[in-house]
Amino acid sequence: QSTWGHSPRNNMSDGSSAANSASGRCDEELGTVDSNSSTGAEAAPATKTDMPEDDASKPVTLQPKAEERRTPFEVCIENTCYIDGLANKNIFQWIMLGFMGGFLLSVGTLLVVQWTAEIPYAGARTIIAGVALVSGFSMVIFSGSLLYTELNGAIPVYIAVRGRFRLHSLRILLMWFVVFWANYLGTIVFGILVKWAFLITPGARAGLQAVIHTKLDHYKERGTSGWFAAVASGMIANMLVSTAAYNAKEGRTNIDKFVGLCLPIMAFIGTGSSHSVANMGYFAMGL
Repeated sequence: QSTWGHSPRNNMSDGSSAANSASGRCDEELGTVDSNSSTGAEAAPATKTDMPEDDASKPVTLQPKAEERRTPFEVCIENTCYIDGLANKNIFQWIMLGFMGGFLLSVGTLLVVQWTAEIPYAGARTIIAGVALVSGFSMVIFSGSLLYTELNGAIPVYIAVRGRFRLHSLRILLMWFVVFWANYLGTIVFGILVKWAFLITPGARAGLQAVIHTKLDHYKERGTSGWFAAVASGMIANMLVSTAAYNAKEGRTNIDKFVGLCLPIMAFIGTGSSHSVANMGYFAMGL
């Protein structure tokens, strides 16, 4: 069970102030975890003996090298700190972060359309489309923007670490709802700007229409079962995107984070599953 207290909250402002103190405790807890993992309490300090003669009486303690990646426990702690920090923001900040998340991911969908327009081989198109969408998702991660599909994986972990569903969790669900609509607003604005700027070439437009028809007709022709198929496809895509976000938190450097998110996003493209925000990027450009 979590070591943080679970005092009840009577209103939203109390939840915000409690989140501030919880965030401080969260940072302290994460610092403790990182310290324990980097120093290694069970390891005996090493002593350097090949020293100059005048300093031979002053042994130097060599610290073991820190782990290259965080453990699952450390990722859960960091995820909780991350959600606490987001909960402290106001609704305008949520809107802006969600808007930028949808906008930047739509940049990736534009690159998919542009880069694959003249490629005749399906396998090569899939690989290049994966690279294009990795670029869009990387911009979301490294800019600190938000996707509601990322929160779909982060919020349940947060509630599990906290130990119970509290009033503060309701504020987090409100954040999820705001980011949901802000993501779609960002994709629509990006689609309008692309249309006004005439960025899509005739060849790319034909490819865009093919992508849209593939994503719609595949489910539409199946009727009711097609609706359930679309939901299942979205669940697969959401799991892969959440895995990419988890891998990014697991890495300690930007290179680690980038490599960690590449494979799940490439798998998402390769499986042909449907990510709602990415799909909305295609649909907005096709308006």
